[in-house]
Amino acid sequence: MIIEQYNQLKRHPNETIQQFSDRFNQTYYSMPSNIRPPPDSTLLHYPKAFDPEIEFQLRERNPSTLEQMQNIAVDVEVNLQIRREKLKEGAKKNNIAEVKLDILVRKIEEMIQNIIMKDNFFVQNHHDTFIS
Repeated sequence: MIIEQYNQLKRHPNETIQQFSDRFNQTYYSMPSNIRPPPDSTLLHYPKAFDPEIEFQLRERNPSTLEQMQNIAVDVEVNLQIRREKLKEGAKKNNIAEVKLDILVRKIEEMIQNIIMKDNFFVQNHHDTFIS
């Protein structure tokens, strides 16, 4: 049963890396040593518990121990959060730019409409003066 629990370990949506690592370690080290997967196998299993972006970065760094991998996971998550915040800021700036552009386009359309109306009025009045 403990092996099945170990094999099903996944990080929960609102769980921090540290919380997950604690849960992972508790499960892993609670197994009797004769049935516990070897450390190299654990290095392959641990990253699978995360989303693909974190998993990829954990594998890319190629740590030699579970402790190193768990420390790297914390760093990776911090870097991803920083990058996501920067992307959000960029999206907000783009939204502001889009709103300003929409306002500008509306103002130009209003100006064009006013010019067209004035031209129509001028042509009609000009035409009326020649007829008289």
